[in-house]
Amino acid sequence: MAPKDWYISEVMVMQVKTEDEYQHLPPSDNPLWWENYQFNGYDPVGRIGVSIYTAIKPVLEFKEDYVIIHKETPLFFRDQKELEKDVLKSGALKMEPLQLLKKWRVRAKDSFQRTKDGHPSEALEDVEFDLRFESNIPPHGFSTHRGDRYEQPGVLKGKIRLGEKTMDFEGRGIRDHSWEIRNVPSWEEWYWHMGCFESGEAVSFTYMKVSGEVLYHGWIRAGKYHRIRSILVNPIFSSDVLNKCHMRIETSKERLDINSQLISYVSIPTGEQAKSKVMETLVGLDGGRGYGFLWYGR
Repeated sequence: MAPKDWYISEVMVMQVKTEDEYQHLPPSDNPLWWENYQFNGYDPVGRIGVSIYTAIKPVLEFKEDYVIIHKETPLFFRDQKELEKDVLKSGALKMEPLQLLKKWRVRAKDSFQRTKDGHPSEALEDVEFDLRFESNIPPHGFSTHRGDRYEQPGVLKGKIRLGEKTMDFEGRGIRDHSWEIRNVPSWEEWYWHMGCFESGEAVSFTYMKVSGEVLYHGWIRAGKYHRIRSILVNPIFSSDVLNKCHMRIETSKERLDINSQLISYVSIPTGEQAKSKVMETLVGLDGGRGYGFLWYGR
C-alpha cells in the first residue's frame, strides 16, 4: 500500500474527438498555458530513438521545437519561431495529420547539434527525416488540474538521414497532445515516463512532488487502458544523471514492477523556466524487454 501522504491528482476521463487534433484557444492570458504535440519511438534494429516535441505558446506568441535523436552520440535540435497562421507547418519541423486520431506525418531538415556528456555542443550534423506515426489504438484522454491531454501508443516509421547515411526507421512509441498550464519550476521533482514492451503492453505516467505532496496519474495499456492507482519511484542517480530507476505501478487489475537502465541522455535547455533542470533519457526496460523515454527534473 502506498504511504498515506501519496495521492493521485484528480483525473477525469476525457472523450477525445477528431477536432481535438487541431489547436485550441487558450482559456486565459496566462503565459504558462501551452499546447504541446509530441511523438516518440525506438527502433531496436537500428538502435535509434527519436523524440519530437513542439510547444505552442500563444500568449507569448511563439512556438518552440525540440528533436532528439538518441544514438551512441545523441543529436539535439532546438528552434524558436514567432507564431504563424499554419503553425504546425512553419519552421524546420513540420507536423500534419493525415488521418485524424490514426496517422500523422512528421518531417524535418536542418543541422543538429552533436552532444558531449549529454550537453549540446558546437559541432553540427545534417539531419533529415520523414516519418509517420500510425496507430489503430484509440487514444486515452483525460483532464487534470492543469488541463487536457490524450496519449496514444503506435508505430513511428519512415526514413532518417544522418550526415551522408540514410536508413529505415521503425519503432513502437507513444504520442501525446496536451493543452494545459505548465509551471515546471513549481513541480520541485518530477518524472514522466512513456514506454512500450515487446509483449505489446504500453505504459505512461507522470509523477511529481509539489509543496511537499505527491501527485501522479497515468495508465497501462494491456488490451485496454487501465488507470494507474498508485506509483512508487525509486531513482538511482550518479553525478546527477539518472542511471537506473525502479518503478512499481498498480492498477485495479495488476501490479507492474519495471526496472529501467540508462541508454542515452540529453540535458534540455529550459528557456524562460530556467530554474528547472530538465533531462530526457532513452532507457531500456527490464533487461531489453522494452524501451522507453523518461524525462525528469529536479
